[in-house]
Amino acid sequence: MSTKKVSMKQIAEKLNISPGAVSLTLNGRGDEMRIADETQRLILETAKEMGYPLEKVRKNRQTIGVNDLPVVVVFMPALKGDVISPYDRVMNGLNECIKDKDVNVEIIVCPFEYGSLFKKYKYISTSFCTGAIIFSLSEKDMEDLMNADFDIPIVLFNRINNKYSTVYVDDYNVGYNVAKLFHSHWCKKASIFTPDYRNKPMMLRKIGFEDGCRDYNISLQKKHNVFCKTEDKAIDEYVSAMCDEGDIPDMIFANIDDIGLSLIKALKNNNINVPDDVKLISYGDNAWIKAVTPAMSSIRLDVEKMSGECLALLWNLIKSGDWSPIAKIFQSEFVFRDSFKEV
Repeated sequence: MSTKKVSMKQIAEKLNISPGAVSLTLNGRGDEMRIADETQRLILETAKEMGYPLEKVRKNRQTIGVNDLPVVVVFMPALKGDVISPYDRVMNGLNECIKDKDVNVEIIVCPFEYGSLFKKYKYISTSFCTGAIIFSLSEKDMEDLMNADFDIPIVLFNRINNKYSTVYVDDYNVGYNVAKLFHSHWCKKASIFTPDYRNKPMMLRKIGFEDGCRDYNISLQKKHNVFCKTEDKAIDEYVSAMCDEGDIPDMIFANIDDIGLSLIKALKNNNINVPDDVKLISYGDNAWIKAVTPAMSSIRLDVEKMSGECLALLWNLIKSGDWSPIAKIFQSEFVFRDSFKEV
């Protein structure tokens, strides 16, 4: 077998052991992570027999940052039209984890173009870091990741899969519960606004909401099931068209907070009162939504705690050398404010 075709995954499969144990051993960290001497010997002998470039790999030891700590890279997309970036909430969660759970790493944030994470693959490697956390993946990004192999452990934020560890919420159930909430407030006609840069969590919320509307006999016409840009102008055009037709829904679900903010502006511009004429609830519960008028009700995605859990999970994968995928689920909750008051 030629050197170029041999991977750590192939070595792990041949020995029926975890890819993490192979990576740690070949990168000179077997003793540090307490991998048995016999296991390390077997890995090294098998790698040599298969033609793996051992000397090259041993030079790619655990990457150490300026503070003599292992490096963890956090990949976050730069999305055009975002009103508020979740960056602060993510970093707060990571810093709390480092402080409270004795996680000793150095964090590097690496932005990537949404849908083009593959351009950053050179950084998802022992030559650059010890582990990675990846946020807000498009469907293409997820497909590319599923077809790729890396020599470091990876944790995904809110993406369910069978290859990588993940911290997630049940987005389908979130959307279904919004419809259930609308039903409890005697909603007859509803709308949902979803960003046009759709990804799987957004689509699961949308599908759950559609199914809930169907089960609870809430009208959700095609023209009220909107894909749109998050900019104020685009959303104002949709709302103005609804007003011109005299076809205003009872309640609106904004699939992300940014759209909820634009909807409040658009409804005001068209003399539609929130919540008297239309009730509005969004998804995310970013801190700024309490400052708008009316203060916006939302479904809270606990970005801080979930981000911290991503780092804690990654740290355990790094220490153990076992990268078998682990899934941890968080619960979301309604936070009621002026735009949609609970009865």
